[in-house]
Amino acid sequence: MAHFKTLTLILTCAVLCSFQSDSFAAWMVKIEAGKYDRLDGPVAVELPSRQLAKHPMILTSKESNQEIPIQIDVNTDKPKLYFMLEEPLYKNNSREYTLRLADGVADQPPAVKAVTDDRGVTLKVGDNEVLRYNSAVIPCPDKTQPHYARSGFIHPIHDPAGNVLTDGFPPDHLHQHGLFMAWQQTTFDGQQYNFWEQTPENRAQISHANSAGAVSGPVFGDIGAVLGHDIKLENGQVKRIANELWHMRAYKLDKYFLVDLEIGYINQTEKPIQVMKIHYGGFAIRGRRSWFESGDSDFLTSEGKTRENGNHSRPNWVEIHGSVPGGHSGITIMSDPENFRHPQPVRLHPSKPYFCFAPMVTDAFSIESGKAYLSKYRLLIHNAEPDKERSEAAWKNYSEPITATLIK
Repeated sequence: MAHFKTLTLILTCAVLCSFQSDSFAAWMVKIEAGKYDRLDGPVAVELPSRQLAKHPMILTSKESNQEIPIQIDVNTDKPKLYFMLEEPLYKNNSREYTLRLADGVADQPPAVKAVTDDRGVTLKVGDNEVLRYNSAVIPCPDKTQPHYARSGFIHPIHDPAGNVLTDGFPPDHLHQHGLFMAWQQTTFDGQQYNFWEQTPENRAQISHANSAGAVSGPVFGDIGAVLGHDIKLENGQVKRIANELWHMRAYKLDKYFLVDLEIGYINQTEKPIQVMKIHYGGFAIRGRRSWFESGDSDFLTSEGKTRENGNHSRPNWVEIHGSVPGGHSGITIMSDPENFRHPQPVRLHPSKPYFCFAPMVTDAFSIESGKAYLSKYRLLIHNAEPDKERSEAAWKNYSEPITATLIK
C-alpha cells in the first residue's frame, strides 16, 4: 500500500535563515485564497534551497507594510517558511509580501513554547497551556491495578480558557489516556496481541522510548517523541515489533488553539504486522471526566451526525464537545486526506466521551517489514458551542490550504 512507506521522523528547528546575498536579495511571496474564505491559520511556502546563511530574513506585507513573524522548518523534503495569516483573505483574492535579507535584526521571541521537564513536555501559546506529552510513566490511580500505568500519551489538553478537555485513567476505562493511539487486535508471527486494553494476559505494551526534540518559536512550537510497541513472547522474552514516531505542533493562535499531529507506526521486524478487523482501535481521544459523569457531551461530524447516528460513519472531521464551567468547549479532530482509507470510519461511543478514527472497521490490513503506517490529524480546540460552519472552514484550510509561492 502506498501509505505504508519508510518514514523519517519530521522534527522541527526554529531558525531564522537566509540565502547567500549573491543569489538571494529580495523575493516576493504571493498567497492565494482559492475558492474559500481564509480567516486565519498557518501559511507555508517552500524555499528553493537548504543552504542556510548567517543573515536573518524579514517578511513584510505589501498592503500594510507590517512585518510578519516567520519561522523556518528545515526538516521536510524541502525547507519551508511558515507564518500566520495576519488578516482574513477572502476567496479568489491574493496578497503579496516582500521577503528580504536584513542585518542586525534580533531573534524573534518565541510565541509558542515547548517547556521540558523530567516527566514530559508542555506546549504553551503565550502563558496558556495547550497540551502536555507525558514521557514519564504515570502510575495508575487505582493501586490494585498497577498494570494500567502508562507513558507516551497526550494529557491534558486545555481549551483557551484553561479548562481541561481530556481525561487520563478514567475509572470506567483505565486504559484510555487523553489522546493516544493503539491497535486493539494485532497478529504477529501467528500470535494475537492487544495493545489497547493493557491487561497482563494481552502480552503487549506501549511506552515512551526516546525524546526527539522540542522547539519553541515565533510561529509554532514542536515536540518529537518515539514510542515503543513491545510484546511478551511465550518464552518470557520481550520483543519490540514497532516504533511509533510522534510529531506534535501547536501554532500561534489565541482565540482558539490549533495543533497538528503526525504519527508514524514503523514495523521493526522481518515479518508483517496485521491489524485485524474490529469495531474500534486506532487514533483515539477520551474527553473530559465531567462529560461522562454528567452525560452532557456529544459528537458532531462533518456529515452533521451525532452520537445517535454517527457510529462507523466516515466523516472528514469529528467534534467532541460538552459543558465546562461558564460555558461550552470542544475539540474538532480532522483526518488528513492522505490518511489510509480516508475518510476513515469512526467509532463514536454510545454513552462515553470517547471516539477514535478506526480504519480497521472496514477490513484488516498489514504493515510490512520496514514499512510505516503514517497518519496525520489537526485539532481545533475552542471555547464555544459546536459550529459546523467553523469546523468546516478549518477543515478546508487543512485539506486545501492557502497556495503560497515564492517569486524572484
